[in-house]
Amino acid sequence: MAQKSRRLRSPAYPAIGLQTAIDRARDVWNQEKREPAPVDVIVDHWGYKPNSANGQRCLAALRQYGLLDEIGDRGERQVKLSELALSILLDEVEDSPERATAIKRAALNPKIHGEIWIKKRDASTANLRTYLVRDREFNPSTVDAFISKFRETISFANVTESDILSDDENDNGEQEDSAKNDDNGGQRQKKGLLGMVRNLDIPLQNGGTATFPVPMTSADHALLTTILTGLSPIHVQELPATSSTEESAESADE
Repeated sequence: MAQKSRRLRSPAYPAIGLQTAIDRARDVWNQEKREPAPVDVIVDHWGYKPNSANGQRCLAALRQYGLLDEIGDRGERQVKLSELALSILLDEVEDSPERATAIKRAALNPKIHGEIWIKKRDASTANLRTYLVRDREFNPSTVDAFISKFRETISFANVTESDILSDDENDNGEQEDSAKNDDNGGQRQKKGLLGMVRNLDIPLQNGGTATFPVPMTSADHALLTTILTGLSPIHVQELPATSSTEESAESADE
């Protein structure tokens, strides 16, 4: 008896682009605001019947982008908009850097998106297709549609090379927890709560190092400014005078 060929199943990836996913998240906001709701109710807001394949794909895509949080077990599953989704939907500031950063984070949240952006962001379509089919076991019949949606999402989010988190990754294409120094004046790169964040190390006169995340939100900047301004005298001290300083002071007295 001939052995049946194994059906190729592509790795998990969003079935819709990020722009469409944000539109679906806005539909949820218009109906539910911050409240959790049963999965069947959510997919009904999108015009799908309960348990419909398209509705479940849309739901999975929003979760992969980090726009929905799941609550409860499989028997009583509910979802609600995530903090990331709210930071995108409710930020009405024109050209908001926080909203732009949140959109970039959502674009790279799916594991396969982050992996491709790190490994193959400059690859040709043929090169990327070969990598996905040969190394990541994508189904050849669906790989072109995935590549199209991936590039559509990267373009919509305006992800650029300066948004690269790090070239260090584990076997699953995820970021390593430890950040390494790069060649840019002591800056380190890692994934922070807002997405792409560089840690800037500033050598201090007392021999220590101050580390600041950049870019930071205006709220974080205000918080750090308040902390530094409010340091008590016990935390702010002058360095002891060196011998050369003392000699200079004595010469001035003479």
